[in-house]
Amino acid sequence: MIRRLYADNFRCLGNFELRPGQINLLLGGNGAGKSSLLDALRCVRDLVVHGFPAAQLFGSTKTIWDRRDVQSFELELEATGGIFSYRLEIQHAVGQLAGAQRPQIKSESLDLDAKPLFRYADGQVRLFDDDHSPGAQFPFKSERSFLPNLESQNGKLRAFKTFLAGINVFQLNPFALEPASQQDHPFLLSSGSNFASWLRYLSEERPRAKADCEERLAEIISGFQSFRFQTAGDRKSLLVDFAREAGEGYYLGLNHLSEGHRVLCLLYAIVYGLVGSASVLCFDEPENFISLPEVQPWLQCLRDLVEERAGQVLLISHHPEVIDYLAADTVFRFERPTGDLVRVGEWQPDPTKILRPSEILARER
Repeated sequence: MIRRLYADNFRCLGNFELRPGQINLLLGGNGAGKSSLLDALRCVRDLVVHGFPAAQLFGSTKTIWDRRDVQSFELELEATGGIFSYRLEIQHAVGQLAGAQRPQIKSESLDLDAKPLFRYADGQVRLFDDDHSPGAQFPFKSERSFLPNLESQNGKLRAFKTFLAGINVFQLNPFALEPASQQDHPFLLSSGSNFASWLRYLSEERPRAKADCEERLAEIISGFQSFRFQTAGDRKSLLVDFAREAGEGYYLGLNHLSEGHRVLCLLYAIVYGLVGSASVLCFDEPENFISLPEVQPWLQCLRDLVEERAGQVLLISHHPEVIDYLAADTVFRFERPTGDLVRVGEWQPDPTKILRPSEILARER
């Protein structure tokens, strides 16, 4: 579980701190910085887990009007083994050098319960054993993090990387879904475009999760029965089987489902396939494309599994149904009153007002 997130000099986030709970609703007008928060999480994950170069992730993310040349990020995580504290500094070039030098890692550190596990600074990596005693030290280039290269013999580092790998940021786009797959894939992309490849992976590694998803979708989508794959050359097409009250059933390719049904398939597959104690699900307006009666059942399913499996959710929404349903949880309101840096604070509806939380919020704006 993320206990604290700090970002400085990242887009509109300056000296920004958030201490989320288990289920979190992020509110605010367009351009208030909510998506920037999720992007900061995604960038840190991709640097540490997937080994992306710093320039690719942070190249155009420095706050435009801030003249400082260093970005800072901090994560405090409660995971298997204790409390992890991660800190990252990205060095940017400013002034005349801005176009000639690419962003690089200035420093990076990881502690467990205030004891060192990893250090990088001044071009040198310092490793520590599981008992926190000093280990190897050697030079390493600053273009990438060394953490993706670490083998699994250090169980504490492995627990940290496993947790970061479970940070999933979704801005689902039903128009981007690929109808077929060449191979399975363990990570679902932010847009959901590789859903077919990820579902193949889920079918092999966690068949119970796929079956639970299908069972719930059968209650939501009229006639829905199951997902299956049909081989066509070197690809497998994702098909959806439907039943009819009279006559034989039929199937549709993923690209022949309505946009709303594609998103429903994604949303329920994400909940059953990804919620867990080492997962953080981040959604940017997940209710887009689905109908009003379909919103609350999914939210209820999400809440039940997050609470049951000790997961965590950060959800951005402008939708009254979502706001009213999640108003009793941890709600943060993002604002940029002067158009520059984000201000954030916890928000609770006034209990003296006999209005729905979404109506109270609308009148406060």
